[in-house]
Amino acid sequence: MTGGVLSKMGLGSLEPSDEVLMPLPAKKEVVLAIIRAGSIGIITFYIMRWALRYADPTYQQKQKSKTKAKEIMARLGVKGISLNEHEVMIATHLVDPNHLRISWADIAGLDQEIEQIKKTVIYPVLAQQKNIRVSKLVQPPKGVLLYGPPGCGKTLIAKAMAKEAKCWFINLDVSVLTDKWYGESQKLTAAVFSLAEKLQPCIIFIDEVDSLLRLRATHDHEVTAMMKAQFMSLWDGLITDPKKTVIVMGATNRPKDMDTAILRRMAAKFHIPSPDKNQRKHILDLTLKHEVIGPDFNLDKLALMTDGFSGSDLKEVARSAAVACLADLQLSRDTLNNFTLTTTESELPSSLTRGWFDMINPFASSSSDVMDGDGGGGDGDDASISSLDVGSVTRNLSLRAINMRDFEHAVMKLKEARAHCGNALDARHRIELD
Repeated sequence: MTGGVLSKMGLGSLEPSDEVLMPLPAKKEVVLAIIRAGSIGIITFYIMRWALRYADPTYQQKQKSKTKAKEIMARLGVKGISLNEHEVMIATHLVDPNHLRISWADIAGLDQEIEQIKKTVIYPVLAQQKNIRVSKLVQPPKGVLLYGPPGCGKTLIAKAMAKEAKCWFINLDVSVLTDKWYGESQKLTAAVFSLAEKLQPCIIFIDEVDSLLRLRATHDHEVTAMMKAQFMSLWDGLITDPKKTVIVMGATNRPKDMDTAILRRMAAKFHIPSPDKNQRKHILDLTLKHEVIGPDFNLDKLALMTDGFSGSDLKEVARSAAVACLADLQLSRDTLNNFTLTTTESELPSSLTRGWFDMINPFASSSSDVMDGDGGGGDGDDASISSLDVGSVTRNLSLRAINMRDFEHAVMKLKEARAHCGNALDARHRIELD
């Protein structure tokens, strides 16, 4: 009756209905449906995440760069600096100046160039760090260009400059700025300057800078043109703010291929020439300072023989001469390990002097006497005596001194290699470089 009264009053009924009370089996179906939907959602999420991860081929590289950047920043003691994902990619090329194992003392034959670099770059940077105010014009240059033949020490000078000026050093790899996704190259270019600004004082070093900032042309790719334009725009932004100690430094052996706008921004230009005779003497003297040199070595003669050689060429000559000594040492050890009682002095390599042969020969002769005598079992004793002595001599062998013949042979090898890459030989032996 109550239900009827309520129904007449328009308030419905209090009687239980199928719409209000759900049977127990129906509740289970709803719970199972929710579980199924949740499981499908989770599986779909991980599938989409996996698909997006492998759709971007640079994903793993970015993750590795992020991990490496964190390790570098922690090792270098950089704290309180937050980096975005693009700055993290650039931070993997960061070098602590205190970890650079190079100084001005390790660079020979470039005293005048180093003195000019100190006056133009180093002293203004140090004055700004120490808040020494002499004039508003006393500011470090925002761009430095080192140009000259390859192998003459441009990269060494850049590292020594960063160490002397106590600046962070970003050894920028041009390939880092390229990305398959549209707009990423511009973001990475901006990250170079934003990271350098956070770490200032900082040097951004670009080796072979002509490969990135060469002359602009109408046939340049759109992305490349935009990247160059943004690079120069950000560079100009740094120039207008005298409080930022960020130096863009480039090294090239093709300065004529560079854009004139870039050359204008690199106001401090230093020519690093090929060493002359006196400079080659200084370079060789520094390179061989800790080496054991034979009495027949003639530094003046070697400097004359290496006319036209760069600093890296001279180092290669010294390395090749030292390797020749190592080869002789290995040959001597191999010969002694195969030493027999019938070995004669003429069969030993020239690197083994008569003194070494005389140390072994008495045992060989005494062993022969034993073999001729009684005893029957003397063969085993003879072998043990001989092997014991040979092993002792082999362990005591050491590298001989580097003599003039080693250097002459090394110079000849390098000249032959250079001739095969140039025009000194006939056409069938040449390698076309361009």
